[in-house]
Amino acid sequence: MANSTQPFAVYADTELPLPPKPPGMTRFVCMSDTHNHIRYNFEIPDGDVFIHAGDLTRTGTLSDCQRTLTWLKDLPHRTKLVIAGNHDLTFDTAHYEKTWDQWHRNKEDHERIKTLYRQANEYGVVYLEDEEYTLPAEDGGWRCWGSPWQPEFCDWGFNLPRGPELAAKWAQIPAHTDILITHGPPWSHLARTMNDTDVGCEDLLHRVRQVRPRAHVFGHIHEGYGYEFGTAADGTEGTLFVNASTCTLTYKPLNPPVVFDLPLP
Repeated sequence: MANSTQPFAVYADTELPLPPKPPGMTRFVCMSDTHNHIRYNFEIPDGDVFIHAGDLTRTGTLSDCQRTLTWLKDLPHRTKLVIAGNHDLTFDTAHYEKTWDQWHRNKEDHERIKTLYRQANEYGVVYLEDEEYTLPAEDGGWRCWGSPWQPEFCDWGFNLPRGPELAAKWAQIPAHTDILITHGPPWSHLARTMNDTDVGCEDLLHRVRQVRPRAHVFGHIHEGYGYEFGTAADGTEGTLFVNASTCTLTYKPLNPPVVFDLPLP
């Protein structure tokens, strides 16, 4: 449902069609953790900007990456911001070189995979890996940052130990960031697992408090699907937190996109 008490409207787990986008707004459509699923029992609403916060595939094979990229290219949104997640093993090229035989019978062409995504700009697909992208002026000129990292977890891709190494990645997030996209959640925001353990990243939350983005979109923790607004008590007032995980804990793609409308600056 929409939240009318905030400066922008948010829609999650809601029936389509959505209300028309009001004048003077940018509409963001957010998904994450699709894990190869490209057919859903819900429609993906149109909007100005589509965000995918990682885990495009199950293990990052070339065939799965190509299939998902074709799906992304066909989406109607003008701009499609995409990051990798821990399951997209071949995108973490250095790690994959060392561990590929743990995951795949034959070594995948990881350089080709990343090149395919890097060269999909003509279809509006923008792959971000610790990188900034500024949206076109007609979509608000919002400054976006995408990063795939998360605290280490079972030797998957883009894992780093909690502490200085991860904090160094988050320190790269520019202070002027409007839309932050990470694969993993920050501490205490939509980051609890099925056994009620908070597995979010404390250092990421610290950086969010410093940067104060308008929205922080992530996934990774399927059980955390939904959205919430930051609070003054938490030091995150003014930030919308979105866990856009499409798949449930049992990897069924049942959670519809989270959509928000942000007033043009």
